[in-house]
Amino acid sequence: MSFKYPFQLYKIVPSEPNFIGQIIDEEVYLCECDEQVNTKAQMVRDDNGVTFVYASLMFLPIVTDFEVGDGIVVKDGDKVRLKGTIKRNSNNDNVGSRLWV
Repeated sequence: MSFKYPFQLYKIVPSEPNFIGQIIDEEVYLCECDEQVNTKAQMVRDDNGVTFVYASLMFLPIVTDFEVGDGIVVKDGDKVRLKGTIKRNSNNDNVGSRLWV
């Protein structure tokens, strides 16, 4: 765990239905990250020009190809810190990505 990126980011990947039709989501580790909770109810505009309030802003050391609507889980060791869906991805940053959840 690094000081700058103290948490772990997982992508939720739905599996194929099992023999009784259950779909069990799998959490696939992606990278270390940092999370800032949106305590001031700040708003951001998505790619379609729609403004929304986000729950958390994630900072990643890598550029990702997350799509709007992809599910993620942020963990602090074994504890789940955040579970949600991507509302915006700044995947055009030079060094890393920012995700609005």
